[in-house]
Amino acid sequence: MKFKLSKESVKQLRGIVSNEANEFVQDQAEEVISFESNPMEYILNKYPSLTDTLSDLLTDHFRDYVTGVFVVAPKPTTFKILLHNGQMFFLIYGPKSWIAKIVGKRYYLLNLNEEESATLAIAQLLELGRPPGAQGPDEATSAEAPTNDETEEAPAEEEAPAEEEPVTESIKKRIKLILEASSLSVKTLMKPSKNGGSRGEVFLNKILKKEPFKLLSGEEVVIDPKKNKEAIAALKSSTDKKQYDTISKIKFFDTKGNSYTLGKFEKTKDFGGTGTGSGTRIEEEALAGLNQQLQELGPVNVKVGKKIYKDIVLGYKVPGTPKADLALKNSNDKPVVFISHKDCCTAKNFQQYGGVAKDFSTNKEVISFANAVKKQIKDTGETEMVRGGGFRRIVKDQELALKSIYGLNYGGDFNENNVQILMQGNLRLEPIKDGLYDLKSEHDIYNPTIPGEGYTPYLMATYREGRNDLGIKNCRFGIYPIATRPSTKEI
Repeated sequence: MKFKLSKESVKQLRGIVSNEANEFVQDQAEEVISFESNPMEYILNKYPSLTDTLSDLLTDHFRDYVTGVFVVAPKPTTFKILLHNGQMFFLIYGPKSWIAKIVGKRYYLLNLNEEESATLAIAQLLELGRPPGAQGPDEATSAEAPTNDETEEAPAEEEAPAEEEPVTESIKKRIKLILEASSLSVKTLMKPSKNGGSRGEVFLNKILKKEPFKLLSGEEVVIDPKKNKEAIAALKSSTDKKQYDTISKIKFFDTKGNSYTLGKFEKTKDFGGTGTGSGTRIEEEALAGLNQQLQELGPVNVKVGKKIYKDIVLGYKVPGTPKADLALKNSNDKPVVFISHKDCCTAKNFQQYGGVAKDFSTNKEVISFANAVKKQIKDTGETEMVRGGGFRRIVKDQELALKSIYGLNYGGDFNENNVQILMQGNLRLEPIKDGLYDLKSEHDIYNPTIPGEGYTPYLMATYREGRNDLGIKNCRFGIYPIATRPSTKEI
């Protein structure tokens, strides 16, 4: 049976279909930019001038470097910008200019010189708490309107938003060193190398020779020449900035098939950089205030834990690679206090207590853990540790934990391999009474304490290209505080 619709019915039907189609398209659009499905893009769409500011600071490819944007304060509207390697900085909406807050210092981006300084300063920051989930106010708002007397000079430091942890002086000093490190750029590759030729040629030769590159994340990767013919061709033919600019858009593939843009490679010494900060210099910074106090006070008695050490006159960096990083000498030029120094200021900032592949490879608990890791890898159909993989197990052997934390000579006299204390951040003397001072830092752990909570020692196995600890390819074993790698799988 055939039905014939009137023109009016057809018109109504078309209207219904059109409305349904429009609602469907609108629903899909709203789903794409909703806060729940994609909070970063939601915020960028909500605040267009924020997107423009990020483009000015990090180029139009800023999404290659930014993994999160969070609203941390409504007025002045303040955004926390999380970078791909865990670093972060803040952007604040101002009445005259966006303001970048980096390591506590403010840069007024309306000023081109300050914008350039801000661009150079964006490198690496410590993790400062969990990002909030606020969607932010309906539109960006500034603080109180400035008076006519106000100038473009940076005002006194304001109180940080509630979600931001305080930046201590020790963090600032560490960041000052960290900021010497940077990622590779086209400008860097165009510069001459110390051995002749350009740094671009150094980059090319490292690819061809399959030499490892260091990423900003700290990992080392090998770029596969067979998978990077386009990049190799571009590097070979690049002689001016216009040609080099094409390299910034190319993706480099490692031997595992993972891809990286140029900005994700660290500017190491091969390319005229200084690395992610000199450990020696960081430790010298940690000692600077203490030695100034000792110089002003003269010989003093210093309390470390429950013991008092007399006539302390100097702190110094311990040479070599024992457990002790720093030590204190008395007036007889004898080192009597030994310190393992760690980055400030929480358990997350520790690198590790110590490795296990060399010194504890025969320990039963280490062997058991290594066998469990091998089984986990085999059960997933792999033959080696994969990128992003990681396993952990709490250390039950007290002697293993204590030797990892305080040194291999734990249990004997205090020395370079049996430290009295682990300290984070800058060292200082706090007066107890006349001539007696307590040795303190931002966080202290005393021998023979086995710390708990975020500092609890765990055996961990993580991906590290080129390492083959305990017979597992691309795997690194060590003992770490649990807070450093909470995403690892417990086995």
